[in-house]
Amino acid sequence: MQASPLELETYYLESLKWSLSSSFDASEDEVRLALSAEEIECDVQRADLEAPRYAAYRLQLSSKSLEGKPQPYDWEIVLVGYFRLHDTVPDDRVIALMDGNAPAVLFGAAREAIATALSRGPFRAPMLPGVNFMNLQRNDAKAALVAAKKEAKASKTLKTPTKKRAAKQKS
Repeated sequence: MQASPLELETYYLESLKWSLSSSFDASEDEVRLALSAEEIECDVQRADLEAPRYAAYRLQLSSKSLEGKPQPYDWEIVLVGYFRLHDTVPDDRVIALMDGNAPAVLFGAAREAIATALSRGPFRAPMLPGVNFMNLQRNDAKAALVAAKKEAKASKTLKTPTKKRAAKQKS
């Protein structure tokens, strides 16, 4: 085993919402435990905080019922994480490594949060599938980063953790 050059400094749960699905009929529909990737809506946003080696990622996931496969729950989760990449990674690999791995780390945290929250409902909690983000599409990456930075400043959702807050979270 070897340490990853990608370091998760901190993350937080921005929001988690769930409710019983109105399209699910317990007397007719099967409660499936394992969801497919097609049953999950996913949005990933990135905001560079200090050049490309320090970035905030915002992962938003929500349930999506497929035709003939309703889910017992409607849910949505949003996580924000702060990641730093070591200088040992060549510059031409920075974006690909961060975009492929940072959302995957947050996805694992989302899986556990969904399982924990929905376990209090009347049906068994779904299991989010294993996924990868290696082919994450960056449409007009520069424009998206500028927009994300502006949104972060306006909404303050992607704030850089203060040294005091980061030290408190580590202890």
